[in-house]
Amino acid sequence: EDAVFDHVVMATGHNWPDSTEIRPGYFVSPWPATVLKSIRNEPVGILGTSLSGIDALMTVATAHGMFYSDAAGDLQYQPAAGTEDFRATLMSRKGILPEADFYCPLPYVTPLVCTEEAIDALIATGRHDLLDEVFELFRGEIVARDPDYATRIGLSQLTVETFAAAYYADRAESDPFVWAAKNLAEAEDNRVKRYTVPWRYAILITHEIVARVIPHLDEKDLKRFHRHFKGIFIDDYATVPLMSIRRLLALSRVGKLSILRLGEDYTIRTAEVGLERGAEVEVSGTVHRFGAFIDATGQETLSATDLPFPTLVDQGGVREAATPKVEAIMSLDRDPDMVRTGGIDVDEFYRPRLGLMSEGRLYCAAIAFLLHKEPFVQGITSARDIGETVGRAILKDISQAETPLFQISA
Repeated sequence: EDAVFDHVVMATGHNWPDSTEIRPGYFVSPWPATVLKSIRNEPVGILGTSLSGIDALMTVATAHGMFYSDAAGDLQYQPAAGTEDFRATLMSRKGILPEADFYCPLPYVTPLVCTEEAIDALIATGRHDLLDEVFELFRGEIVARDPDYATRIGLSQLTVETFAAAYYADRAESDPFVWAAKNLAEAEDNRVKRYTVPWRYAILITHEIVARVIPHLDEKDLKRFHRHFKGIFIDDYATVPLMSIRRLLALSRVGKLSILRLGEDYTIRTAEVGLERGAEVEVSGTVHRFGAFIDATGQETLSATDLPFPTLVDQGGVREAATPKVEAIMSLDRDPDMVRTGGIDVDEFYRPRLGLMSEGRLYCAAIAFLLHKEPFVQGITSARDIGETVGRAILKDISQAETPLFQISA
């Protein structure tokens, strides 16, 4: 049945199939968690080592045993009877675990170098090849906050493309559980001392400021940002609760958890090669078989053509976000040529830029479609901020519609 509305807000989120177990023992999402409870006493592979992967692991682990505190107060894991074949493997390209939540002041302190004013000044130049200059501000912030760390990783010689390797180096070269135990002890000690690791905090307080420039980057720098630079901010702010690290260590101690580094040379095979259940993962010639396999990497950033409203898409009601093309000779006297690169093209009120009669009445608050140009809009606080922006815009539109165009005094 047709319906007419004055305003429409799209808040669709990610697209998942009705059943996440799309093949026997193969799950394309860790949610809803209740579906994973069907996994029983078999090797379990989990693609993804971040919080989503840990959530999936905890669902399966608690179905096969229990966590408890021993006499010394340390967390342990007791497998249930009849779960001898259960063991889990978390896997990712880097094969590293996220770090524990670190102590830091909230609200954030004001950066010393990589400030909103400095980023806005770059944007105001009208240029779009700004990523290297943004990195200089980011570098300056770390040097100002933690010169010892800057020296240790050779920050003065690093670039957008090489910073991540230096950032992850110590973790990547260590046994993941040894590193996790060390990092947990550091985080616990820092909480007692109320000490903030300066370089970690420098990255944390600059991520939203750096994000201001993303919509203004040209096609080349936008790709560089997503490929090389974005991940270190996400790793820094997506740390996990200390209890999660304790649970990982408890599972490892009883031989129920391992970490697999996939690298770039790996293959995941499922039912298409004749497997009755789960998946097998081949890494550099070695095959790992799992009776159950969970993809906990999350869904990729979505674009206009992924919107689950085909009529709106067919009518051109939404389109991908526009990004300036790379120009051999930049001119500030004319607008740059644009190319559609992904996501959904929206204005500052999250209204799709349509040029249609419906403009101003349709809003896209679906985070999956905004990540292309707003890569850090994730979580409850971002949802709140987007909701407030959309709500204020709708209320303003309603108030203006109720105001007479002409007012005649008595």
